[in-house]
Amino acid sequence: MKKIIENQTAFSVNLAEEKTELLFSKEQLAGVPDNTMATFGRKDGAYVITMKYPDVFGVLENCSVSDTRRQVMTAFNNRGGQKNIDLLTETIELRKKAVHILGYPNFPSYALENEMAETPENVKRFLFDLRAKLEASGRKELEELTRFKHECGEEGPLQPWDFSYYIKKLKEKLYHVDDNLVKEYFPTEHVVAEMLSIYQEIFGLTFKE
Repeated sequence: MKKIIENQTAFSVNLAEEKTELLFSKEQLAGVPDNTMATFGRKDGAYVITMKYPDVFGVLENCSVSDTRRQVMTAFNNRGGQKNIDLLTETIELRKKAVHILGYPNFPSYALENEMAETPENVKRFLFDLRAKLEASGRKELEELTRFKHECGEEGPLQPWDFSYYIKKLKEKLYHVDDNLVKEYFPTEHVVAEMLSIYQEIFGLTFKE
């Protein structure tokens, strides 16, 4: 169990310390707002996209170039690479060994014993019941997003790297919501100060720099 925890920590560290960088021209980042572009690093005249969340989602939600979104999502989902695949493989085997020693049929049975769900069967029942209730509306939303993608001039089915982009674009079209305009009302210094103030009031804390 100690080794499992060590592997989990190493897995998270590998994600956090991912050094992959992708270079794109301004044209390849078409659609990304200027204030977001200003946060990207620069190298050899190109914009540097790291695997940090602000960079990745700045591209996935705003970039109109499908191939750029594809490259960013693929690199992001491959963080940790072979090191994390090895850690995951070893951890699965360690879990099997641990629960066998402890007398459980599988790891979910052990992990859920003291949780509200109690058993893997209860979790499966809940998820499949939820799926049955949501599947029809989910398919309707998928069809709506696909139609919107075609209206925007892109052919083919929705790809994994399309969702964030077209959901945001459709929201802007239907509800006239512009996240960049909303951000202007929430400057960082003000938001941080107010958040700390709320925590101080609720929990009786005092924050000092």
